[in-house]
Amino acid sequence: SNSKTKTKRHNNHIIWELGGKYQKLTKLKEEVANADILVNATLAGMKPHEELTLIKDKSMFRPDLVVADVVYNHAETRMVKEAKEAGCKLAIGGKGMLLWQGAAAYCHCLASQESTVLYIASPRKDQK
Repeated sequence: SNSKTKTKRHNNHIIWELGGKYQKLTKLKEEVANADILVNATLAGMKPHEELTLIKDKSMFRPDLVVADVVYNHAETRMVKEAKEAGCKLAIGGKGMLLWQGAAAYCHCLASQESTVLYIASPRKDQK
């Protein structure tokens, strides 16, 4: 086993971490074959790892598979590009996730500020 290979189990699925070798490629193929959606939530595809991809065997992509990537820099990762080329139903990058995450944070921040202003401005029992 390569010292850079990191695998762990989570909910009975094998998770491969960036820099690791795909020692259980058969298991990965099996999991993707049984999945409706494949999501990359690693650094694979993000600068400076543009050439890394979770899917080494492009035959794992199929027309009814949805592929999503949380990576937003590059707008289109190698995995998303190859999924599109393979004819996947939908293949999207992480810019939308980044946008909506930012919008939610902005709303949360505004709501927090508004609540604080209202609290400070409201008369308290001890001020009467």
